[in-house]
Amino acid sequence: MKKSIKMIIVFALIAVLIISFDEFKEKEDTILVASKVVRDKEGFVGSLGIIESASYYGDRYLEDSEKAKILKDMAEALGITVGLESSSKREKNREMFTLFKKGVGSETTLCIVTLEEKDEFGRYSFAQYITCKICIDNSPESVCHYVEALKGYLRENGLATDVTTTLISNFADKFDVKEISALTDKLLACMNAKVVAENRTKDLFSVYAYSKNIEEEKTISLGNAKANINIAANYNEGLKQTRIYLATPILNIEY
Repeated sequence: MKKSIKMIIVFALIAVLIISFDEFKEKEDTILVASKVVRDKEGFVGSLGIIESASYYGDRYLEDSEKAKILKDMAEALGITVGLESSSKREKNREMFTLFKKGVGSETTLCIVTLEEKDEFGRYSFAQYITCKICIDNSPESVCHYVEALKGYLRENGLATDVTTTLISNFADKFDVKEISALTDKLLACMNAKVVAENRTKDLFSVYAYSKNIEEEKTISLGNAKANINIAANYNEGLKQTRIYLATPILNIEY
């Protein structure tokens, strides 16, 4: 009897682990599933993935050598160990120390931004922020990999894991609003997302939605609702291409 109870408990634990793994995998694959929808769309010509983060680092004064060490540690956590170029720029009370690498189909910019203030007694105070921006051509798989690597670094160093992921998909044709709307609905369906706000017009196409498949930390407040997905679209006259923007949690680049 006791053996049967133990076996039931073991099977129950295995079932819980399987369900938990499936839920985790579903969250991990959300962007990849969405990227397949746009890649399967007729006229698709390529994509650009953009990963961005900005975290408060502290209020201690940092020498350039310390900034370089911090950013190199961040680069190593991302798997970037060679080809980094450093630069420093100052504008009024703001200083930016940057490590930059341009690779084949990718660009990485790591930066420590120092904001400096001087009070009426001549005393200085500092606020340090660490930022990351990675751009990757035609590889949503690599985008997801670097998102996780970046979040891992931020967590390990006690920093805010506010990472924005944007996938820009280009199409050779000029889509009308109806076609863009149909593709948007497919994207929302594959991410199990519910629309919370939208404007689907020729002049402005932007949809905000919420999906339980996206990590809760990637959620923002939109009025009284929660949102963690933003889809937008436009037509680039210069390139003669329709662009579909998919961002989590929100699009923070001009389009």
